[in-house]
This record gives sequence, structure tokens and C-alpha cells, in this order.
Amino acid sequence: MHGKKAGKKTARASKSARAEAHKSHRQGKLHKPHKPRVRHKSPVAAPLSVAEARNALLNVDDLPAGGTVDEEHLDGQYHVQQNLFGMKAKSASCRSFIDRTNRAIGKPRLAVERTLKESSTGDVTARVVDYRSPEAAERAMSQLRNVSGECPAGVTKDGAKVTFARWSTARAGDETVGNKMSVFGMPFGDVLVRVGAATVELNFSKSDDAALISQLTNKAADHLRSAAR
Repeated sequence: MHGKKAGKKTARASKSARAEAHKSHRQGKLHKPHKPRVRHKSPVAAPLSVAEARNALLNVDDLPAGGTVDEEHLDGQYHVQQNLFGMKAKSASCRSFIDRTNRAIGKPRLAVERTLKESSTGDVTARVVDYRSPEAAERAMSQLRNVSGECPAGVTKDGAKVTFARWSTARAGDETVGNKMSVFGMPFGDVLVRVGAATVELNFSKSDDAALISQLTNKAADHLRSAAR
């Protein structure tokens, strides 16, 4: 009898020891020090060089029927300024809007520009601007997006009256803004496309060919995306 009891006690002790060991093992897992997760940020494109900005401009091969270069400014410093820099307005609210957003945008890193000429498409000017951060480029987009509402009476630039009206255009890049502009009463179509911290602005002397404008807008966005990688 005593031998059977001793055997049962030994078995119970062994079972209890195994249970305690299993519990300790479980608790060790549950109380294992927590390692903080490392968040990997998406890579930010490096600032554009002047050569890369030049390569992002539209060229004569992008026009459906070819064309010629009418004018270009490729040193990187052509009008390195804010979108509405130098523009004046009679309205106090418009002046405040221009000054406030110009300060928020800050001075861009570089800018290059090229104007192409072709008889059926008219003049097309492409301007690539590289800003100091994606946030500054986003503010530049916001400025042109809101100027028609903030400055309904328009502005003046070097004595020329400039008015803005919202314009629906093809979407390209990270975001796109379209405006119909009138300078000295002459209408122009203006499209601004952002890719990261850079923008490409297209100015069309003929703004009634929606298919052409969409085609060139997407080509310009592709050029800028390739340059910004």
C-alpha cells in the first residue's frame, strides 16, 4: 500500500513539475521584452540637378507634328521665384493671399524653361521648377488652385492685367491644377503638375484642343517623373 501511495505521489509531483515548467515557459513568452517596430519611410527623391530639370522639359519630338524651339532658358536660375511673385492687387485680401503663400512656398532651388512653336498647336511653354521640399511644392499647387477664388478681380504684373479662372484638365503626376489665364486680354491655358518636390507648368497659347493638352500634360509628367527618380 505504501509503495503504491509513494508511486502516486511521485507521479503527481512529476506532473505538477511539468505543468509549472510549461507555465513558466508560457509566461516567459508572454513577458518577452517588446521590440519597437521600425517604420521604413518611403524614399524621397533627391533634388533635381540642372541637367535633370532640362531633360524633364518638353522637346520638339513631343509635339505631334514636330516644331521648333522658340526660346529657352536652361541655366537653372531663370525666374527662380514664387508662382505669383511680383504680382500686385488692389484687394487687401488678395495681397494678403499672395504674400502669405509666397512666404510659405519659399524660394525654389532652380527653374528652367522652354517654349516650342508649331503652326497647328501654337506656342507651348514648359517650365520645370524644383522646390526645397514636397511641402513647398504642394503650397505652390495650392496657390494656383486657389488664386481665382482669392483674387477674383485679378492681379497686375509689370503693368499687365492678369486674371485667372479654374479650368478642368487631364490629371497627371501626384496632383494637377488647371487655370484659364488672360494677359492683356489674350487667353492662355495653364496646367501645373507636381511630382514630389518638383513641378512642371505648361502654358498653351491655344487652349481649345483638349486631346493635345491631355497628351502633352501626360508627356510632361512622365518626363518629370523619370528625372525625379
